[in-house]
Amino acid sequence: MTMECPACRSVTPAGGGEASARTVDAGAIGSSRRESPPITLATCPSCGLGWQVHPPGAEALDAAYASLRDETYVAEGDNRRRTFERGQRLVRRYAPPPSVDLLDVGCSAGLFLEVAMAAGWNAWGIEPSTWLSERAKAQVGDRVVTAKFDDAAVAGRQFDVVTMWDVLEHVPDPGGFLGTARRALRPGGVLALNVPARDTWVASLLGGKWPLILPEHLFYFSRPSLTQWLTRAGFDVLGFHAHVVEFSLAYILHRLGQHGWPLAGAVQGPAVLSRVRIPLLMGEVTVVARSRRE
Repeated sequence: MTMECPACRSVTPAGGGEASARTVDAGAIGSSRRESPPITLATCPSCGLGWQVHPPGAEALDAAYASLRDETYVAEGDNRRRTFERGQRLVRRYAPPPSVDLLDVGCSAGLFLEVAMAAGWNAWGIEPSTWLSERAKAQVGDRVVTAKFDDAAVAGRQFDVVTMWDVLEHVPDPGGFLGTARRALRPGGVLALNVPARDTWVASLLGGKWPLILPEHLFYFSRPSLTQWLTRAGFDVLGFHAHVVEFSLAYILHRLGQHGWPLAGAVQGPAVLSRVRIPLLMGEVTVVARSRRE
């Protein structure tokens, strides 16, 4: 039995069998869950893409993200802002503000919007989770729309920059999602996104213990697979960059504990761990691309 790679379309052994839908609820996704259930991945020997063999169904995912609550994500707000500061500085190298319209897709609690607006961007956001989008609206007002990212949600408006931080790995159809981003951009506009990447030394070193192997991550990209999808969607890749995140030690131990790392759960208690900040390479890349002018 074989299956076609979703990115490069080469045919590869199916491994775990044909993909089939399974039910997922909001308690099984997000930073706040207590453990991470195992998943089965297929990998493409040609482009390096990894993907879930038995992904959740699209309707179940939509419902899960719409009802998602993530207290743990919000509690790391200050550290996430520092991560977003790095992202903002990277994007401005390609499309510097001011007077630049920016759309942050999957804006969560609006932390990147806060950073972008403070730096001079005319920034807007879209977020499917009602709970998270309400927190974003409390910070930046009606610049946030509670909705899925599709042509109807964008409603014909175009932007100079579209960002997707920790988003593309969650969607069942990355190619279609990038196509929507292309239509949301003005000709020559800039797209910036980060994803878990299998062709990083972190992913190679940790193997099955890679903390980014999560039930809500449907795809595990590589530079070649990203390039394939972006090119087909009408983008020219401008550059790949290592994605550095910053978290508290308490958060890091919490996430490792979800994956059953030895002793991670046993040492999460002391409050002092929340005050220890650590910059990390988690095996993600940021790619910046430009929409081709027609």
